[in-house]
Amino acid sequence: MKLDSIGDTIGTRQLALGGKQLTVKIGKPRLFPDQLDYFCPYSIEFEGRNTIRYAGGIDAIQALQLFMGMIGADLSALARRRGSEIAWLGDAPVKLDFLESSSDLSTARACSDTGPRRAVRDRLREPYENLGD
Repeated sequence: MKLDSIGDTIGTRQLALGGKQLTVKIGKPRLFPDQLDYFCPYSIEFEGRNTIRYAGGIDAIQALQLFMGMIGADLSALARRRGSEIAWLGDAPVKLDFLESSSDLSTARACSDTGPRRAVRDRLREPYENLGD
């Protein structure tokens, strides 16, 4: 899915890379078109370029959690390509390992697999379908 914008912004962070400003914006998680899963759009603005990506999850919270891993990986890769470190504006380098374990990154990578996830999602929802009755 190609995005032209992140939609409603729910968070912004100003960082620096090689002395130049870098801005990360997080969009409000929303449903994928014609699906039950969610995605969390985000953008990285650096040197006049605005790169828009997203993390997908079974619900809005998982999409936000997976965003944390993806943005860390994206910023680390950008810093490596530039031979520099991401830092707070005018301050110390930033720790980019937002996720606590590498298994969380495996989950983030697996998020494009829709077949098994759909079956798991349906099984997880079954016990909660009748709570309102």
